[in-house]
Amino acid sequence: MAQPARKILVEFFYDTVSPYSYIAFQVINCCNESWTNMDLKLKPAFLPAVMQQTNNAPPAMVPARGRYMSHDLLRMADFYKVPFKMPRDIIDVMMNKGTISAQRLLTVVATEAPQYLEGLSREIFMRVWVRDEDVTTVESLKDACRAVGMGHEVDELVGKMAHTDVKDELRRVTQAAIDYGSFGMPTCVAHLDGGPTMLFGSDRLFLLAHYLKQSWPCDVTDAKL
Repeated sequence: MAQPARKILVEFFYDTVSPYSYIAFQVINCCNESWTNMDLKLKPAFLPAVMQQTNNAPPAMVPARGRYMSHDLLRMADFYKVPFKMPRDIIDVMMNKGTISAQRLLTVVATEAPQYLEGLSREIFMRVWVRDEDVTTVESLKDACRAVGMGHEVDELVGKMAHTDVKDELRRVTQAAIDYGSFGMPTCVAHLDGGPTMLFGSDRLFLLAHYLKQSWPCDVTDAKL
């Protein structure tokens, strides 16, 4: 009997503060439904730590890149048919409010309730990059949890965001991305026969399709967006 094809581990490092992570998240999870040889692992990480440790700067902090980004994101969202709306105050969202609490919550969920990780990540992304809603308060994060079907476990999971082991795990995952060579997000790491291959950005998913020998572009028309 023929052996099934080996699945290729693909780690997807993301922060919900990153609009490019949002678009890539939607696309790669859609592709995961048809790319049968991909073993996709979602890895919530902390983008500001990556930027700081690699001496990188957010696109919005470089005027020309910031102006380009506002148009680029709309074009990409239109190409992939992904809902997207720029927040009214993107600097406040990205530089002041941030998503440290959201990323810690996703870290808790990744460990203790992984069946909700994709849905909750999508819900938080949508709150930031479609509906321009706050994701910094405990109550808003509880609402996000309930929106994806969580029940009695919400208070317990949200209550663990401040635990030392959760903070340490988020740091560990973030450092793993840096060790792979990440300097921003999203970052994909495909564990190929020749070793881990790091791909940065939402515009390198075509290379991931190439390495996995899958069709591209992935059709997101019927995806869970």
